[in-house]
Amino acid sequence: MFAIRTVGWFLVIASASSPTIAADVPAPPLDRPGWTLTFHDEFDGPKLNDWYWFPAYRSGRKVHFARTGRPSRWQDSNAHYVLEDGLLKLRIDEKLPARKNKGDRCVSSIQTSDHRFGATTSEYQVLDKFAQKYGWFEVRCRIPSGSGLHSAFWLLQHDPTKQEYAPDGRRRTVGEGVVEIDVFEQLGRKTADREIDFNVHFTKTGGFKYKMDFDPSREFHVWALEWKEGELNWHLDGRLVHTYKGETPREKMFILLGLYQGAVPGWVGPTDPDMPYPRDFEIDYVRVYSRNQGATTLPAAAPARLAEAVEKAHAALWDKFIGRDGLIHDYVGELPAPEDCKLGRPNAIGWWSPIENGPMFTGSYLVAACERARRSGSQADRDKARRLAKGLLACASLSDVPGFVARGMGTDGKCHYPMGSQDQTHPWFYGLHTYAASDIPDARERKLVVDKMTEVADALEAVNWQCPCDGAFKGQFRGDFKMFRHHGAAMYLFILRAMHDVTGDRVWLDRYQAAVRERSARTGKTRLEICAEGYPHDREQIKNIDRALLWIYVSSQGGLARLADWETDPAAKAQYRAGLAINARGALAVLDAYKTFDNADTKVFGHARWREGYPAWFPQKTQADAERMASTGDRNILGQRKGYEASRMRNPLAAAALIAMGGYREGFDQARQAICHYDYARLNMAEFFFAECAYYALPSD
Repeated sequence: MFAIRTVGWFLVIASASSPTIAADVPAPPLDRPGWTLTFHDEFDGPKLNDWYWFPAYRSGRKVHFARTGRPSRWQDSNAHYVLEDGLLKLRIDEKLPARKNKGDRCVSSIQTSDHRFGATTSEYQVLDKFAQKYGWFEVRCRIPSGSGLHSAFWLLQHDPTKQEYAPDGRRRTVGEGVVEIDVFEQLGRKTADREIDFNVHFTKTGGFKYKMDFDPSREFHVWALEWKEGELNWHLDGRLVHTYKGETPREKMFILLGLYQGAVPGWVGPTDPDMPYPRDFEIDYVRVYSRNQGATTLPAAAPARLAEAVEKAHAALWDKFIGRDGLIHDYVGELPAPEDCKLGRPNAIGWWSPIENGPMFTGSYLVAACERARRSGSQADRDKARRLAKGLLACASLSDVPGFVARGMGTDGKCHYPMGSQDQTHPWFYGLHTYAASDIPDARERKLVVDKMTEVADALEAVNWQCPCDGAFKGQFRGDFKMFRHHGAAMYLFILRAMHDVTGDRVWLDRYQAAVRERSARTGKTRLEICAEGYPHDREQIKNIDRALLWIYVSSQGGLARLADWETDPAAKAQYRAGLAINARGALAVLDAYKTFDNADTKVFGHARWREGYPAWFPQKTQADAERMASTGDRNILGQRKGYEASRMRNPLAAAALIAMGGYREGFDQARQAICHYDYARLNMAEFFFAECAYYALPSD
C-alpha cells in the first residue's frame, strides 16, 4: 500500500471577464471510524500496482469473442495511462488507445478482476485481484469534458456468467438480476450541464440523474457508494445525495474505472473532431471499506432514548447553569463580586471563573434553543430563547468601550472582567443573528437586536476587527478576527455576511466579498481557501485541536454552514462545504472518546472553590501576567474532575456538534450515541450544552 497524500487547491480562471475559483475537495482521512479498510491505492508509486489492477478493458470477454468469431467493439482494449503528480490519468490521445482514426471508438480502463472462459462458457477461471460484497466504495477524481466521451466508476459481478453481457454477447434485460452498479457515469458533453448518472443495472427504478452544483471537469470531488443488502446510498463530498432501495447484487463485485470515446454514439454524442488531446480521467485514489461488525446504528429504541437524553440535558442545563442574567455559567459556583473583577481574581481574563464563557456558550446555545422552539412550537421554549438573547444583549451594554463584549456579569449584574475575545464575540453574533432571523422576536425586539449587532460590528470595523478590552486594559485588544486561521476566517466572513442578512446594507456584502478574496501574507491563501482546508489549517498554531480544542470550533462550524447556505457561487459553496466535511471527518475520528467517560466517576471538582484555588494570586498589569496567573492553580484544591469532563465530555459532544452542523451523515449515528451516553444531572460543567447544539443541528426526522 502507498502513503496517503492530499492534492492541493487550484485557482482556475473561467474567462478573462469572469474569474471563478475551482474548488478541489481535499481527500478525507484514510481511517473511517466504524469501518475497516479492505483495499486502497493512492497511486503514489512509479507504476501501476499489478497486485491490484488489470490494465485492460474486460479482456476475458474480448478473448472469448475472438475465439468464437464474434466482433469486439474495441480495436484495442489495453489501458493507456500515465502516473504523475500522485494521480492515475486514464488517457485518450490522438493515437492511443490504438485505432484507425483519432475519432474512432476506444477505451482506457483498469479493473480489479477478470476471467477466462474454457472450451464452453460453463467453464471459466476468475482472475481475481479484488472483489467484495457490501461496503463503502470511494474515489476522488476529476472527469474530462468533451462530446463523445464518458467516464465511469462501476462495480461489476464477480461471476463472468452473470455480467452485463451474457457469454453469447446478448445484453441482459430487466428482471435478470442486478449485474452492475454505476457509482457514476459522466458524459463529457454533460459536464457543463452539471448532470451525472447513477445506475443499478438491470432494475426498473435504479436509474437516476443527479444535478451537481459544480462542473466535475474543473474540480476534484469525492464520490462514494455504500452498498447494503437491499439499499444503495450515493455520497458526494461526504454528503448523502441519493438512496436506492430495491434489488441489489447477491454476490461480490469488482471495481472498474474507465474513460471511453464513442462507446454508444446516440447516448454520448458524436466525438468532437476539434477536441484537444490528451483527454484524462484523473484519479487521486480508490478506497474500499467494510463495516465493522456491530458498528451500524443505534438500537431500535434509539429515537425515544435520544429524545429522553436531550430532555435530561435540557432540564439539567436550565436547572443549574443558566443564571438570572440569561447567560450560561461555566459551572455552579459563587459569582465574582465587583472587587474580584476589578482586581482580576482568579485572573484578569476571567478564565476558570463561573463567568468565563457567557457569550461563547450562550450564543452557540441560542441557535439550538431557537430550533427547539421552532420544532416544539412551545411558548415556554420561545420565552427561553428570548431570555438568552437578552443576556447576550446585556454583554454588549456593560462598557463605554465601543465593540466590547463582556464574558459575563458578576454579583451586581454589571461587573465584568476587562478582556473578551473573538471566541466570545463571534458566538454573540452567531446566536443573535439566528434569533433575529427567527419568528420569536416581535418587530421592536428585532430592531433592538439588529441595532446592537450593527453598533458592535461598526465599532469592530473601526478598529480593524480587533476585540477591544475594558477597565485597566482599555486601549488594548485581545483577539483579532482578521488573523488568517481557519476558525478566524470563518468567523470574520460569517459576521460580515450575517450583517448584510439582517440589515440589507450593501456595504456589508461588499466587505464580505473583499474579505473572501483577501490573501494571507504568510501563506498566500485566500480566506475562502483557508475555510476549505478545515481546522487542520490551524494545527501549526493551535496544538492538540482534535483531542482537546474542538469546542472552540463549534460556532465557526455553524457559521461555515450558514456561509455555504447563503453562497450563490457554486465554486465558493463547494469550498465552504469542503471545510465543513473536513471538520466533521476530523471530529468523527475522535468522537469515540465519549465511551471512556464513566458516569460513576468520583473525581473531585474543586473549581467551585475558585477563591481558594489560586493562593499564589498576584496583581496583573499585562495580558501575559493574566495568562501566567491563570496557570497557577493549586491542583490539590481544584481537583481532576474539570479536566476529566473536558476531555471525555466536552470534546466528544463538541465533535458531535461539528458532525451535525457539517451535515456529515456518516457520523450521525455515532453523534446520537454520544448524546445518549451521559448522566447529565451529575455533570459539573455546563459544556454538555453541546449535546443540544448537536441534536438540533441533526435532521428532525
